[in-house]
Amino acid sequence: MPSSYNYEEESSSSTTKEAMKINGKVCSSLKQVVCSAPGKIIFHGEHAVVYGKKAIAGAIKSRVKVQMSGRRGRKETDEKLTIKFPNITNNDEDGGAFVCCFHVETLQRFYQQELKEKEMSTWMELIQHFITASIEIKSKMFVTATTSLMYAYFKVWIDGGDLEYCDVTIEVISNDLPVGCGLGSSAAFNVATAASILVFSALIPTEHHKTTGSFSEQQLEVINKLGYEMERCHHGNPSGVDNSTATYGGAISYKSGRITRLPKFPQLEILVADSGVARNTKDIVGKVRQQMQQFPGVMEPIMTSIDAISDEQEKLFTRLATTSDGSDKDVIFTRIKKLVEMNQHLLNSIGAGHPALTRIHEIANLHNFACKLTGAGGGGFCLILLHGGHASNMEKLKNHLRREHINFFQFAFGCDGAQLEL
Repeated sequence: MPSSYNYEEESSSSTTKEAMKINGKVCSSLKQVVCSAPGKIIFHGEHAVVYGKKAIAGAIKSRVKVQMSGRRGRKETDEKLTIKFPNITNNDEDGGAFVCCFHVETLQRFYQQELKEKEMSTWMELIQHFITASIEIKSKMFVTATTSLMYAYFKVWIDGGDLEYCDVTIEVISNDLPVGCGLGSSAAFNVATAASILVFSALIPTEHHKTTGSFSEQQLEVINKLGYEMERCHHGNPSGVDNSTATYGGAISYKSGRITRLPKFPQLEILVADSGVARNTKDIVGKVRQQMQQFPGVMEPIMTSIDAISDEQEKLFTRLATTSDGSDKDVIFTRIKKLVEMNQHLLNSIGAGHPALTRIHEIANLHNFACKLTGAGGGGFCLILLHGGHASNMEKLKNHLRREHINFFQFAFGCDGAQLEL
C-alpha cells in the first residue's frame, strides 16, 4: 500500500475547513464529499433477456446519497474507518441502524497478510470473512454492503488514492429507495459509494465541478467499473445493467451482454405499485425455464415478441429524444402505452403473473392508465405509466389504490445518473 501521498488543496466541490476542532483536537483540515446515484426499473424485457433477447431499463428519480468525510492533520494511534448505515429494512429481515469501526492499522495489516498477494477475484470472500470475524453483524444485508464498501476502499487505496486521513467516515446519509424490491438499491449504493471514494481520494479530480454536479464521460467510466466490481458482492455475476443505469442515468438497452445507452429523452412520470406479495426471482425464473423446455415452439415466439417490444421501445425513446412536435409526442406516448399493455399479457402467458399483480393492472386500466409487472413477477411490483394522463384520473387512481391498501411510489423515469452533491 502507498505510504505517502502528495496532497493538493481540494476544489470548492468538496468541503475543506482549516484548523477545525474535532472532539477537542485541532486538525489541519476537514474534507467532505457527497455523491448520489439513482435506482432503476425494468421497462421491458423481463425473462426474455435471460434467453438472449433485449431488455430496456432506466433510472428513477429516487437516489442513494453517500457521504465520505475525513480530517487531515496529526496522526493518531487509533485512526479509524467508520461505516454508518441508516435504518434499512427489506422483505427478509429488519436491518435497523448500523455503525461499525475498523482501526486503520488493522486494515493495513489485513491487506498485507491476506490480500496483497491474492487475485482480486478472491478478495470479496476474504474481506467478508474478515468482517464477520471482526465485528458482530446479524444482518446479511449489512454484511454484504460492508463487504462491497470495504472492497472499494482497498481497491482505491492500492490504486494510489489519497486516503491518508486521521479518521474517515463513510455514511449513507439518505436513501429514497425501497430495499430488496428489484429497484436497484444495491447498485445505487455501490455506485454512489464508488463515486464518493474516488472523488474523496482524488482519483477523480473535481476542479470542473464548480458549477455542475455531473461527471465527465471518462470519470463515469471509472465509477461504473468500480461499481460493477462492487456489485459482484451482491449478485455474484451481475449483468452490468443495474450499475450502468445507476452510473449513466437515462435509459439503456441490454442484449446478450451488450449495453447501449439511449439518447436522453424527457423524463416520464410513473407509479410503482407494490403487490404486497414477496417475490422469489429464482423460483419464477425456474418456472419460466421449465415452460421453455416443455413448450419451446410456444414459448420462443413469445420471447421473440417481447424482444420486438423492446426494439420498438428503444426506437420510441430515441424518437422522443429528438422531437419537439407536440402531436408527434402524443403519438409516441400512445404507442408506448400500447406496448406496456402488450407486454403485460405476454408476461402473464409465460407464468410471471400473480392475482395481486392482475388486480393492480385492472385498477390502472379502470382509470385509463397502462400497466405491467416489472421485474421477475410472481409478486413484487407493477409499473403504471402516468405520463400523458389527466391529473384528475391520477388522483382517482391513487385513491383507488389506497382504498385497496396497495402501497405505491411515484417516480420520474429516465433521470440523471451518478452526481457529485457536495
